[in-house]
Amino acid sequence: QNQSIQLEVLNSNGNRYIFYPGNGDSIISNASSVTYRYTAPGRYIPSVKVFAGNCTILLPGTDTVFIDRIIAGFRYSINQTCGSTTMSFTDTSSVFLGRAQISWRFGDGSTASTPTVNKTFLQAGTYRVVMRITGISGCEDSAVQVIDVPVQQVPSIAIQGDSTACIGQPFMLQAVSNTVGNIQYNWNFGNNQQATGSTASTRYFTAGTATIRLIGRTDFGCADTVYKTIRINPTPVVVASNDAKICLGQSTTLQVRGANSYTWSPQQSLSCNDCSSTVASPTQTTAYVVTGNNTFGCSNTDTVLVTVVQPFQISVSPNDTICFPQNESAQLFATGAKRYVWSPAVGLNASNIPNPIARPASTTAYTVIGYDDDNCFTDTAFVTVAVGYLPTLELGTGSLVVAGTAVTLNPIITN
Repeated sequence: QNQSIQLEVLNSNGNRYIFYPGNGDSIISNASSVTYRYTAPGRYIPSVKVFAGNCTILLPGTDTVFIDRIIAGFRYSINQTCGSTTMSFTDTSSVFLGRAQISWRFGDGSTASTPTVNKTFLQAGTYRVVMRITGISGCEDSAVQVIDVPVQQVPSIAIQGDSTACIGQPFMLQAVSNTVGNIQYNWNFGNNQQATGSTASTRYFTAGTATIRLIGRTDFGCADTVYKTIRINPTPVVVASNDAKICLGQSTTLQVRGANSYTWSPQQSLSCNDCSSTVASPTQTTAYVVTGNNTFGCSNTDTVLVTVVQPFQISVSPNDTICFPQNESAQLFATGAKRYVWSPAVGLNASNIPNPIARPASTTAYTVIGYDDDNCFTDTAFVTVAVGYLPTLELGTGSLVVAGTAVTLNPIITN
């Protein structure tokens, strides 16, 4: 179609011609040949009318002119599965005189030659698909489509973690994958426990072996499953000494049993940090943590709290004064200790309380000794209660005088 052909009368002595291409058109020419372009496909038998003087001859054509038209085209559909995508390509070309050959190129080096092709892609990407069709006339046309082909990859996952676990201890595992995109993980630890997520933790309470299963699944539903077998070893039962209390400056022996090797922490103030028996001399209350390990590499801990009793200072009430014999008293008090002993006990309502009431008959210096609950330290303080007596005033004997007369008084004060 749209190609020019030449119509020619051979061995003619005519001087005018009317060419009929066979499609209803006519071309008047003084030449014995003309060039004509068919605009529609079809099968045409051309003829020509030859004029020579007063003679007219109609020459019917003996050859058929075949005009072909090819419009290449194709459609496709996509079917995704895990690991591959199958695309179905179908020829939709318009070929007037009929097809002779079809060729496909899929942009990955593969080809095909049938009207319908199922092509499987293993890698996602952008592919330039070309279909070329050749008609029986020898005419050709091509159709090209650039297609984004998705491929849902099957995830490749693995389990990272130790191959041994200890009874009762947390056992951590990590899921890893080299697959791009979101992956959902489901764990089965082989101990009737399950979990989700890329990291997981469990505990085992029976020695032996366990098989861990991990399933990784993409959002599309593609999945991979891996397994890991681990051994569960016994955990040592670490038993340390009872908690202890010492006075500042003293020491205490810490002991532990139940494992093969030990490490104490903190190491300061210990005579040995990796012994089953060590001497602790802390200057302040300290919690010692001992870690015991067995031959399987499993460990456990215990803690000993060593309380250090510190020296203290007591505070007492200030010195005081009372008057005699008006039954006055002084409130004494002491703070800073756990228990107290006042001496002398004379004049006190109690000598073993922090706040006795003092009513001494004479000035008295009281001593108070403070004690802690652990008989480690004491402290001593002093309070003086001064006792004063009321004075006696004597003005002498009275006398009678005349009003307005000056009288001299001579008072006598005692005490």
